[in-house]
Parts: sequence; C-alpha cells; structure tokens
Amino acid sequence: MRGIPRVLRREPQASEPAAAKAPVAKAARRTPPTAQRPTVRFQFFREVAGELRKVTWPSREDVVRLTVLVSAMAVAVGGILGALDYIFTEAVRILLSLGR
Repeated sequence: MRGIPRVLRREPQASEPAAAKAPVAKAARRTPPTAQRPTVRFQFFREVAGELRKVTWPSREDVVRLTVLVSAMAVAVGGILGALDYIFTEAVRILLSLGR
C-alpha cells in the first residue's frame, strides 16, 4: 500500500470480514476466441455505419446554397480586413513621414 496515494487507499472497516482485508488478485484478461476477433475488430465500423444511417442529410440545394453563402461571407470578410489593413498601413506611413 506504500505506492498508492492516501486519498485512493481504502482501509477495511472493523465490521468487514477478514477476507475483505486480503488483497484481491487482478482478474486474468480474457482474449476473445479467434473466431470472434474479426467481429470485435470491425464492430466499430459497423457502429459508425449504423450512426451514419441515422443522420438527416441536407438536400443538394441546401448544400449548394450554404456553400455559396459561406464563400460570399469569406470574400466579404477578406475584403473588409484587406481594406482595414490598407487604411492602417497608410495611416502609419503618414504618421512616420511626419517625423522627417
């Protein structure tokens, strides 16, 4: 018990039987039989496919409309940021030229 932090240690109570005070051996790890291994291995992919069947996919028109909207917003924000960058660059250039 020396390696276990005190917070995680559980001391047996006086009312517990003596068997509870003895350390419990770790359970042996069971490996599935070789016949079941492929099913266990591919269970994740079957679950993913099952979840993807439950998804409500958008229509083609919705995808096109939202793609155009996102692209237009990206161009607009890029233009605004570019204009602000140009304005601030020119303002700094003018302020620095005043000191000459």
